[in-house]
Amino acid sequence: MARRPLRLLHFDLKSLTNYGDTVLFDAVRQMFNGFAGGGVFEMLETFSLHRHVGNWLVDEINESFDAIVLGGGGLFLRDTNPNENSGWQWNIPLPVLERLRKPLIVFAVGYNRFPGQEDFAPVFATHVAQCVRQSCFFGLRNRGSIDAIRSYLPADLHGRVELQPCPTTLGTHLYPDLTAGDGDRSPDPHLGVELMVDRRMVAAGYDFDRLFDRHAAVLRRLQADGWRVDTVAHMANERHVAEELGRRGVDTAAIDLAGSVAARERGLAYYGSLPIMYAARGHATMIPFGMGAIPLGALVHDKVRFFLDDIGHPELGVDPGADDFEQRAHDVITGAHARQDELRLDLTRRRDELFKITMANLATIYERLTGKAIEPSLRPYTPFERKLSDQAFAVAAELQKTRAWGMKRGETIAALERRVAELASAPAESRRASDPPA
Repeated sequence: MARRPLRLLHFDLKSLTNYGDTVLFDAVRQMFNGFAGGGVFEMLETFSLHRHVGNWLVDEINESFDAIVLGGGGLFLRDTNPNENSGWQWNIPLPVLERLRKPLIVFAVGYNRFPGQEDFAPVFATHVAQCVRQSCFFGLRNRGSIDAIRSYLPADLHGRVELQPCPTTLGTHLYPDLTAGDGDRSPDPHLGVELMVDRRMVAAGYDFDRLFDRHAAVLRRLQADGWRVDTVAHMANERHVAEELGRRGVDTAAIDLAGSVAARERGLAYYGSLPIMYAARGHATMIPFGMGAIPLGALVHDKVRFFLDDIGHPELGVDPGADDFEQRAHDVITGAHARQDELRLDLTRRRDELFKITMANLATIYERLTGKAIEPSLRPYTPFERKLSDQAFAVAAELQKTRAWGMKRGETIAALERRVAELASAPAESRRASDPPA
């Protein structure tokens, strides 16, 4: 008898405002839907992370699903989707959470408090502990997040918190057709730059004018030496970074990845050919790394440091507030270029290690849900399947934006999702036949 795929509900965000989230949640779905050749997990239904979870939804989950997946993303943050029910982004009251009879899978979630930011409300520790108890898998995206969350938990739950890398760090495995081989990237000095613009940075003591002045000094020096520099916007409020740097004598090409579903694949292909990326956002370092670029981090947030520590290269981080920032940043960027072949080889090995951890975790999740062992592997989406997924995403994003998102959804998105499911479970020969000609 053919095995029935486990039906999963995904709590996610259909975000077009933050490129990292636009890539992230779809990457989670691709990882589950493509696991063990496809047809093991079926993750098609989604519900907005930022909507209040009531009894009606929990009753639907208990009736219709085998488990729910929460994440990934930096969900442990109190001022995005503030609420008194949990103290973090998932807005589900404790009595409603306790009513849930199906296992919770927390997948690649991160601790996201900014430096100097107010601590969580008292309910947070109680709520997170209950989530751990009701989880068959509680995986955080870096070891720094694991240490931080364990500090809120009783000691007997510490062992339940496991490492699950963010799927955005595994782009060469998820999108092999969009990734240049290590030897195919241009050897010319070429740098992508993302500078985060966030109100929390002001609260943490960063001055934007000084931030731009210091980075412009580094970039002018690089350009004088023949470097090509791009500015990359992950959010709409970062589009003016190119203009700010231009006023300071830095001529850049502007790469805009904010605000459209089409930018998802375009950005992945860009990172798949870019040699080196310098960024302040977590996903502006993780996605390039996943696609084979060398990630350099501006250490304005702990999550960037956590990530660089986990891949074994803390030396690739630079503190923009340090007195010697300009010389240090120049040395790190030019040093990465000088040893890029050796560095990229090591980063490929690190990425493969993260992939093995992820495959083992998905096998563990399946065994905990079914009692059966399974051989781990991944079948990436074909280009045609990605196009269908993008169409479903666009419809769902519009529904979430209008807050019309519930379990009863229109026939258009349901038909798209059924088509993706059919392709995911079809033999390889018919999948290839369904792809459009190049």
